[in-house]
Amino acid sequence: MNYATYKQFRDEVLGEKCPLRLDCMNPVQALADWAKRPEWEQPLPTGPMGAVDAWSRATRIILDREKTVVALGVRDLLSATFSCVQERNQELWLPEDVYPIYWELAKHTDVRARAFTTLPRPDWTFLAQTGECAAVLVPAPLSPVGRLPTDAEINALFRWLRGSRRRLLIIDAVYTFDFSVGRALSDSLLADNQCLVLWSCSKSWLYPGVLGLAQVPASLAPGLRSRVSLPSDIEVGRVIAMLEGRPDLPRMQQEAFDREWRRLAPCLRSASPDWQPPATGYFSVVSAPFMRLLEEHGILSVPATVFGSRRNDLSIVTCLHDLVANSAGNNFKI
Repeated sequence: MNYATYKQFRDEVLGEKCPLRLDCMNPVQALADWAKRPEWEQPLPTGPMGAVDAWSRATRIILDREKTVVALGVRDLLSATFSCVQERNQELWLPEDVYPIYWELAKHTDVRARAFTTLPRPDWTFLAQTGECAAVLVPAPLSPVGRLPTDAEINALFRWLRGSRRRLLIIDAVYTFDFSVGRALSDSLLADNQCLVLWSCSKSWLYPGVLGLAQVPASLAPGLRSRVSLPSDIEVGRVIAMLEGRPDLPRMQQEAFDREWRRLAPCLRSASPDWQPPATGYFSVVSAPFMRLLEEHGILSVPATVFGSRRNDLSIVTCLHDLVANSAGNNFKI
């Protein structure tokens, strides 16, 4: 089931029933009450790097300016990265079951893309099939699995990088909420000259399409900068005001996610006894078919096939739909 078919089916279900809605995948809409943005109409003289400095103060991740690329978001950065990969005649490996937009962007750049799986857990055996000139894209945190890569997984990826100086590891870190938890991982990635690490404010600060930033190998930085669009001076001012005014928003979202997963746990375990809440984020994977969750447990989830998976026995759930209302009921303020 693709996304368009799923949306049509979902709307039909909602016209007939009132299921427990664990299907919301739009945090900006679901958490709109928390996404209050500052009204800022005066451009700041700092330019885009001023936004990078504000982001670094909020996350405590210090980027190397010579290797930093600023764009309008992660999609912009990914598109530019894929173009560079294509120009270098590299093969590109993408997760087939995470984010269909990865594949759409790859098609637009004519890069040679091959697939690996991450659901219900990443299958890293594909690394043995890669050539000496290959780029691999990995979301970290892993989404929709809902955890950081383990030390063993990261070590395997670094061993793979060491197999050839022409290999690249592209990390999509857009689903980072608690930056302190992933500090050791981000530090090791930033120290490696074969890694590209991409972030944005779209999830962590509920502010999409305004600021994407990446640290990349120095040799790639000029080519990427020539392919991306920069935020306007007005948007730079707004995002700086957001970052400085609400530096704890990502961490507080994660606390709210944790709270909501605890509330939902009994219901989810009644449907799938081995289910465990995700370590991070608002996505989770349930080992049960979509229709069984709906018909037997009254849970509206998302089929894993919507994400590109070939697994019909897995469903994706989120904790977003009722999060704000339940947080208010618990006197939780953000």
